[in-house]
Amino acid sequence: GELWLKRSQQRWVYQDGWDASVRTSVALRGRSAFLRRGQVEVFALAGLRVDLMELKNAAEEPGYVIGDAAFGSLGVEAGMGALLDLFEDYRARLDGVFLFGLATSGSAFGSGLKDNPRLLGGSLEFSIERYF
Repeated sequence: GELWLKRSQQRWVYQDGWDASVRTSVALRGRSAFLRRGQVEVFALAGLRVDLMELKNAAEEPGYVIGDAAFGSLGVEAGMGALLDLFEDYRARLDGVFLFGLATSGSAFGSGLKDNPRLLGGSLEFSIERYF
């Protein structure tokens, strides 16, 4: 198993300009290798993931009052990946992960989302990691 943490900043664009958002993702994953040939290992993974996103100046009230918005989601993920041993304790990793959101919530100006949209998505991630 593994505990996965990712914090990133994005720039989002709206009608009159752009602003920053911060996204934090935490996942608890299980990983199982099903093929190992030399320096390459191929594996499947599955887990639970929580995402939190803070958007600066993303909410608008009637009368053009601008404020921050926050969104969160809980989802399950599944995917495949590969590891390539590089040297000593380092390896390259490539993951393809599909996320299915179970619940989504959000708020702006102290009020929550009217709808509870489902989150679907995928990502392709490349990393260099050191293991102990």
